[in-house]
Amino acid sequence: MGKPKLPSKIIQILFVVLSLAYPLLVYFGLSNFGFKKLFFVIAAIALLKLSFSKGNKKLELFQKMGPALLLVLSLVAWVGQNEKLFLYYPLAINLGLLLLFSSSLFREKNIVELLARLKEPELPESGVRYTKKVCILWCGYFLVNSFVVFYTIHFTDLETWTLYNGFISYVVIAVIAGLEFLVRQKVKQRGSESN
Repeated sequence: MGKPKLPSKIIQILFVVLSLAYPLLVYFGLSNFGFKKLFFVIAAIALLKLSFSKGNKKLELFQKMGPALLLVLSLVAWVGQNEKLFLYYPLAINLGLLLLFSSSLFREKNIVELLARLKEPELPESGVRYTKKVCILWCGYFLVNSFVVFYTIHFTDLETWTLYNGFISYVVIAVIAGLEFLVRQKVKQRGSESN
């Protein structure tokens, strides 16, 4: 197969950016355009992403889950005329990631190990043990974050929901990922010294 077509790549990049900016999009849309226009924008984004989610067959289903979920949530919001349902997307993503990561702990290789093996196919046993700990760490984050997101949906205003889901949660992810990277370097260093 050749390289993916440019429009497909652009749509994929656009969807990643819009996914990260989703809380800002919801805030801006509800504050300035109202519920109906926001529905059409979000539904169009989800449909575009669904139509351009092609490529790696193993990842295709995973790539389609986010936009499919977004489309379902927006349709339910439209039918129920309930703009608050737009706020559930970050919660649904968190719960989906919690399910993905936690269920992988009961398989031969957890998701963190699978990702690590993309870079280092011959992962040593110490690396396998470490990936399990990292997978548990991310499960803890997704669980706690799901409770916080739920709280922001039901007990705060739209501004607080946007601030947490569009900024603070990303900062927490960056801090966890950064600290994990530093710990991983120490673990690798210790592993190479013992060999």
